[in-house]
Amino acid sequence: MAFFMLLNTKHKFKKIDGQIVIYEEPTPKRSLKLNISIHKYIFDQQSVQQLINVSIFNTETYTGNLSNNFGFYSINLLARTVDLTALLMAFNARSTSL
Repeated sequence: MAFFMLLNTKHKFKKIDGQIVIYEEPTPKRSLKLNISIHKYIFDQQSVQQLINVSIFNTETYTGNLSNNFGFYSINLLARTVDLTALLMAFNARSTSL
């Protein structure tokens, strides 16, 4: 058949009222996922001392990071409201919504 030339293309065909109609198949729309990065220092509110080895994580997905020797951390998230928890063994866990 002559329609083998349409193989591996975006074109399709169908029969309408005895005629063959060739059309281009629409490209499916991709969902756009926006990511954000948070880069912050974490510190004790009373002493204002930077805290090291604090686990900062998303409570929904349990993905996160640790603060470094300067109290700095970086975390990548989907751009939506999430609950983050900061956990250090010597302190109580603290959660906040972003």
